[in-house]
Order: sequence, then C-alpha cells, then structure tokens
Amino acid sequence: MSLIEVAKKVDAEQYPDVVKAGNLAVAISKSLFDMGSNLVAAPTEVNEFMPYARVEVGPRFSQIHLAAGRRLFLVDFWSEGVVFGSGSSDDLADIARALHTWIAEKASIERMSSLFKFFSPTEDGKAHEAGAYVEHQWKSLLENWIAGQNPFKIRNRKQLSYFLFSLNLQQKIRYTNGYFDYLIHGNNKYSPIPLIKAAMKRPELRRLFPYTSLNSLCFSRTTGYPFTHDCPVIEPQGNRKYKVRMPRSQEVIGEGTVDEAIEMVIKHLPENCGPAVSGTADDFENP
Repeated sequence: MSLIEVAKKVDAEQYPDVVKAGNLAVAISKSLFDMGSNLVAAPTEVNEFMPYARVEVGPRFSQIHLAAGRRLFLVDFWSEGVVFGSGSSDDLADIARALHTWIAEKASIERMSSLFKFFSPTEDGKAHEAGAYVEHQWKSLLENWIAGQNPFKIRNRKQLSYFLFSLNLQQKIRYTNGYFDYLIHGNNKYSPIPLIKAAMKRPELRRLFPYTSLNSLCFSRTTGYPFTHDCPVIEPQGNRKYKVRMPRSQEVIGEGTVDEAIEMVIKHLPENCGPAVSGTADDFENP
C-alpha cells in the first residue's frame, strides 16, 4: 500500500465543497447535520499548517485530513488513547456516516468493518477490544525491535540459505559476508532488547504497558496515549550498563546491569501500581 501525501492547503478543484463551506471542519459538520447527527467537527491549531478537523465525544475521537493531488478524505478512529482503525473515501457523506457510527453509536471493530469497506482495523485495536492489549504490546514491542535491528530481515541460517538460492555467485558472496558481519559486529550495545526480555519475566512489570522512547524502556499505568509518567525509565548506556531515572524530575536512581536495573525499577514503582488500565494519563489522574 502506497503512502498518501497529506494536503497542506485545500485544492479548490478537488474539494469544492470544502472551499464553499469555508474550511474542512464546517464541511464535515454540515455533512453530519445533513444525516441527522448531533456531532460537530472542530478545527484546531493544526489548521494553521494544513486542513484538519477533529470530532470527539468522551474517549472516542477521529481526525480528518485531506489527500494532496486527488480527492480523498483521510480519517482515523481512536478510543481511550488507542487508534483502532483508519480509512479514506472520496465521499464526504461516507466519512460522516463512519464518524457517527464510531463516535456516537460506539461501534465495535467488527461492525465498522461490516458497514464501511474503507475501514481498516489495527492490530492494537483488535487486541484492546479483546482485552489483551498489554500482552500484545509486550510481544509486538520485542518483535519490532528485533526486526528493526536486523537489516537483512533474516532471523536464522535456514532463512539465509533459502534467500541465497535466488542470487548469483557474486551476490551470494557479498550478502553472506555482510550477513555474518552483521551477526558478529552489529552495534547493539544501546539496544533495549535485553531490558524488554528481562522485564517480561517479572510480573510486577509485565502487567504494566511498555513502550520505548528512543532506546529507553518506559512503563505506563494506562494503555492509551498520553501515557502516565510516574514509573522509572531505563536507559541503555552501552557496555551492558543501564541507567534508571524518574521521568519527570530526571532524578537518577542508579546504574547497573540489566537485572540490577530491573530491580531498581520495581523498587521505585508508585504505591498500588496494579495492572495497566484502559484510558489515558488524563483519565488516570482525573477519574
């Protein structure tokens, strides 16, 4: 699937209805009103840089952009700080119906998929809806870091042998040398992979929502963005050393090996730090 460029301004030829309405938010609000919905789209400061609108009620919201070079409305579907899906259509009425169904009717992923062919659910959304988002995040976080550190996208020697069948002799020599050089000399000393693997073994951390900021391993007490910032962060220092600090104050708790860093985090978790809950930091701090 090719990437779609987001429009920086409204093309009058592609979006005459948006131009007539005055801006994207007004055009969407009119389309929602025409179908009998009470939802209203609102512009934000993003409109200073590009056409943008947002429709929000409670924990659910959607963001709408315009595609550049052709008529296409781009929309995403969020709930409790997690993106559940996205889609696009050249028909503004279709977008309005999808917005109403998602936000006002609080439709499930299954219902959205059955009603709107352009709706594409995310794996995060599916896991969240199934009540397995935290576990899904741990596994996908580890898998993504492992895949990202292997530029060859080859996990073992068996996969390498299959791959080499399609190459000529010169290519085989070059790729084989490069692959084994990567295995031996790959610069992974700042990788969070050892931290993720170690943290997954500790139930005190496994029940929190993990994410990475650059190479640092972070933990949240909520599963939605924005995350909480009250759990210690671990930063790889190289040479198998890891620094543990508090995220807000930047206070350094200590430095040590993987296991020592994990112990520091557990020791400095907030009181009553139970399983990560659905929602965002705002929901958590203002229940």
